[in-house]
Order: sequence, then C-alpha cells, then structure tokens
Amino acid sequence: MHKGKSAWCRGGLYKAYVLTNCYCYRYLIGMFRERLSIKYCMKNIVLPALVLMLLFSAVGCSSGHYVSAQPEGVVVTRPAPPYPNYIWMGGNYYWRGGRYMYRPGYWVAPRAHRVYRPGRWIKTPRGYYWHRGGWRR
Repeated sequence: MHKGKSAWCRGGLYKAYVLTNCYCYRYLIGMFRERLSIKYCMKNIVLPALVLMLLFSAVGCSSGHYVSAQPEGVVVTRPAPPYPNYIWMGGNYYWRGGRYMYRPGYWVAPRAHRVYRPGRWIKTPRGYYWHRGGWRR
C-alpha cells in the first residue's frame, strides 16, 4: 500500500480521485453536460414543444366549416328578462352532422368589464362560416 494513500483516505481525497478517474463517472458527467448543452435542449425539448404548439394552434384555426349559403334567419321571441340588467345572448350556430344547427339565445348576468358581441356570418371566397359570439374586453 502506498504511504500517502492512508492520508488521502482520511481526507476523502482518494475517493474523489478514484471517482473522477472512473470511466463510469466520466460517462455520467458527459451525459449531464450533453443534456445541459444548448444543442441538446433545442433538439429534444424546444423543438418538440414548438411542434406541439403549432399542431394545437392549427387544430383551433381549422374549425371553421364553410357553406355555400348562410341558413335562413330564425325568428325568435325573447322572453322577458329574469332580472334587471341581464343581457340577451343571441342564438348561435354550431356544426353537427355536416351542417349548421341553431341553438336559441338566452338571458345571462352581465360580466364585469366585458361586452357581449353577438355571432355573425362571415362571407369569404370559400363560402360562409359562422363566427361565434362571445364576451370581449
């Protein structure tokens, strides 16, 4: 046994020397360095996250269903408001079974600092599609 080895062992220096020169330790440190590198983060974290965000945003944008002519106007009689200051939310169309279906309107309590904008038909070169109404700031 080496004379200086016992001094190293007491101070923990020998263990540190063995660990730093061990192949397994170098391999692990190399893996962690690689995983902390910008190239690794861009390739394995940022890029997949960007792809997922683009997929989900594309799904949200493609929800407009086009028709050649907007449906006939529906005649609705508004019942009396249940409470003062309630707001009439006009009927909305929704896509079901290959066509737009009408959902009648109803009264709702007003929301603080928001304004209700009713839905409307929008004409495009592809045809008409329904832009749903909702609360806006």
